[in-house]
Amino acid sequence: MNESATQLSHAAAACAVAPMWALADGELLEFLDAVHAAEQLVRIATAHAIREIEGRAIPARQQAPTAAAWLRGRLRISSGAAVGLLRQARLLDTDASLDAAVAEGRVNSEQLDVIARVLKTLPKTVDEPTRTAATETLIRWSTELDPAQLIRAGSRIMQHVAPEVADATEEAALRRAEREAHEQRFLTLSPIGDGRIRVKGILDAQAAAIVTAALDPLCHPGADLVHPGRQAVHPGRQGSAVRLDASGRTAVAPDALGAAAVDLKPPRQPVPGLGVLVPAVAGWDPSAGAAAST
Repeated sequence: MNESATQLSHAAAACAVAPMWALADGELLEFLDAVHAAEQLVRIATAHAIREIEGRAIPARQQAPTAAAWLRGRLRISSGAAVGLLRQARLLDTDASLDAAVAEGRVNSEQLDVIARVLKTLPKTVDEPTRTAATETLIRWSTELDPAQLIRAGSRIMQHVAPEVADATEEAALRRAEREAHEQRFLTLSPIGDGRIRVKGILDAQAAAIVTAALDPLCHPGADLVHPGRQAVHPGRQGSAVRLDASGRTAVAPDALGAAAVDLKPPRQPVPGLGVLVPAVAGWDPSAGAAAST
């Protein structure tokens, strides 16, 4: 065994059996601080050893499926703990400034795990100077924040080191979310077989407004008197987006909603008695609409 590791083992064993009752208050607090600091350094030494073991492909040579699986079996720890150790080992191996900060006691093992998670969430397009600035900022925050506070602060790290990149990333994420909400929407009306209809669907905000405007007068039949071809106006509202055509079907005018009409997937089977019109394309003309059911 390495001489340093042997001495460490003996020192740790001595600390483990040291009688705490014999220490004065000040000595007890000093003991706690010293043991905790040593624990952090031992954690880093462990990470260095793990990275070297992985670099030498020892787990693979011993037929382990992954380095994490090998580590779990070797140290008899959980999968989550093994993955965490590997994540820290790889991060310290690639970031000398972070490795030095941990060795100097400015970052503890829990904070290191938070920093590793935060850096992993940075956009792939971030350049090296920005990534370095993010790491240095997180190290500086670690002297003041506990892990939970560091997580919250780290979630906005890009706003501190590269606000223009953060704004562009958030805008792209918002557009992607809106596109996915539009593409994944659907609405189905399926007879259960006992006279009831099962309604199922996921709508984006615009489609939900259209359906709500179409169904609202049907849910409050006594609120207004609507004649075919005339727009319904509800008491206390500016103007409804609902209109009945000559056949008595309900039409939704997209301009009344302040947005273009949208596509909705048709129901699997037509439902008798429901005459809700859902406009199919932008620039919809009420006279050209088609009912979602008969």
